[in-house]
Amino acid sequence: MKKFILLGLLISSSLYAHEPFVSTPTNMTTNNRVLVTSGYTEEALNTEVALKNVTFNVVEPNNNIQTITPESQLKSATVFDLPLTIDGTYQISSKISKQLQYTYFNHEWRPFFDIAADKVAPLSERTFLIPSDFKTPPQLSEVTREWTIQNYLSKKHSSAITYSVNNAIGVQFSTNPTEIKAHQPITLDISYDGKPLNNANVTLRSVGQTTKQAQHFVSDIAGKISITFPQAGQYLLSVTPTVDGKVKPSTQRYTLISLTVQ
Repeated sequence: MKKFILLGLLISSSLYAHEPFVSTPTNMTTNNRVLVTSGYTEEALNTEVALKNVTFNVVEPNNNIQTITPESQLKSATVFDLPLTIDGTYQISSKISKQLQYTYFNHEWRPFFDIAADKVAPLSERTFLIPSDFKTPPQLSEVTREWTIQNYLSKKHSSAITYSVNNAIGVQFSTNPTEIKAHQPITLDISYDGKPLNNANVTLRSVGQTTKQAQHFVSDIAGKISITFPQAGQYLLSVTPTVDGKVKPSTQRYTLISLTVQ
């Protein structure tokens, strides 16, 4: 199944099951620089395809902002060195968007990709559609999908996060994101355009897990969720408004945050 999806990804640029991310090897370091890795992933944080034409914003502990455009030429990942000149917490982020096509099928809207039938799994095993699923050409609707990808890193010690990354879906942590510990609950405050986002769809995957293995959470009316990480390690947190598949899709927004739990 995975080889089918990856091939589809290469053909269509970004397949439905794949998500971008950015991460660092650790959440706390004493080093003066760190390697930053990003890419598209089906298995959480295991990059398969590099991000292209991407620019990262790095908020330093003193709220100065660096803009970095990686020159990485790798096919499987986009990487760059990040200098750490100040002690405290750094925020790394970028925004990525793709144009997708959707069509109405069996009373719901599904993504559509122009891929040959012999390159993908049977219809019963996938959530997207291809030309051979139809007897006549389907009517297609263009939809923009926007991802904000984030990562947090502290040098020597954490510091207060006083600068909020400008994205539609905001995620605030009850503790510094570089100080999250396993078995200790934290609260997320989720907002959309500055207002509490109730019924947000939140998924949590440890490194290597697919979407089918994710833990699922839903925010309450105040946009809050309590999460307890089951063990130390790296995780990918995804937040998006809940979507009704029967309603014609508009711009889809996601915030994806890579976390290292102690």
